[in-house]
Amino acid sequence: MLAPAENPSEIDEMQWISPENLRLHMQHSRIVDLRPTINFRKGTIPFSMNIPADHSNLSEPLTAAQIARIGRNTRKEAYLLLGDQPEVQAAVASQLAGHGLEARCLRGGYAGFQSYRDAHLAMPRRWLRIAGLTGAGKTAILQALKRRANCAVLDLENAAQHNGSAFGALGKSAQPSQEAFVNTIWLQIKDCDAQTLWVEDEGRMIGKTAIPTAVWNAMKAAPVVMLQVPFEVRLARTVRMYGAFPVAELQAATQSMARKLGAAPTHKVLRLLDAHHITDAFAILLAHYDRAYTKRMANFKEFDAIDIHSNGEDMDAVIAQLLAIGQQFEAKNK
Repeated sequence: MLAPAENPSEIDEMQWISPENLRLHMQHSRIVDLRPTINFRKGTIPFSMNIPADHSNLSEPLTAAQIARIGRNTRKEAYLLLGDQPEVQAAVASQLAGHGLEARCLRGGYAGFQSYRDAHLAMPRRWLRIAGLTGAGKTAILQALKRRANCAVLDLENAAQHNGSAFGALGKSAQPSQEAFVNTIWLQIKDCDAQTLWVEDEGRMIGKTAIPTAVWNAMKAAPVVMLQVPFEVRLARTVRMYGAFPVAELQAATQSMARKLGAAPTHKVLRLLDAHHITDAFAILLAHYDRAYTKRMANFKEFDAIDIHSNGEDMDAVIAQLLAIGQQFEAKNK
């Protein structure tokens, strides 16, 4: 363990790490965010714990209770201190060392992490985009690629806590802040520099969160694999996803899209939902989303999409085709 430092400069020499080395240290260090709770809640490095330090008392910036909390909230070997003032980080590292706790400080604090994160998100990667009309099962297939074949995937809807439509917030917890959303994206792809990265085709906005510019531009430029699934199959899947929610919530979601859906179709869907004709209501909604998505597909990149046809019950066959496409893509782009 480290001996307590006599002054912050000693910590500065021994214990500062650069943001570029953050990924390595995250494997064996617990991150302690020393910033005020209000800043922590806006966004932090994922899996950090918030222990606000007293910025006005550099001799003892943490209380005994805070030090005890740090010690009992980790099984990892060391701590990585995140802050917004280097002198506070150094003072906390020295204080923890005096209690037999090893700590390092992230150079540049949270701002340094943000700069590193944004540069890392902008790195060139091999992207493949899974597209398909609403209800095609894109998210399930993306998750199966990760679970069954250990593929690198970016699950934007999981990061956003939203399924990307007017009904996308149903059954979800509150959406994260924009900063927390970007941090979760970075967490998902931080170790995928050398792998082909699969992502579901999305609009720029997922609920209230926006896909960061670098990721969005990479997605738009990525080759497209288009899932072709019959309307009836997609309708059944959509009803399974949303049909059990209270009618009032379904009606509220429908009303939120009234301007795009149109007055007459909106009124008809509301009446069908009120009568509990759920499938008929979603048939109208799905046809609307099909028209909107088809229009957006016209803006896909100049390369041709690769079609995969599915009956909705052949997940193994779809995954096998996607893996073959991925292998061909990697061979072509090495």
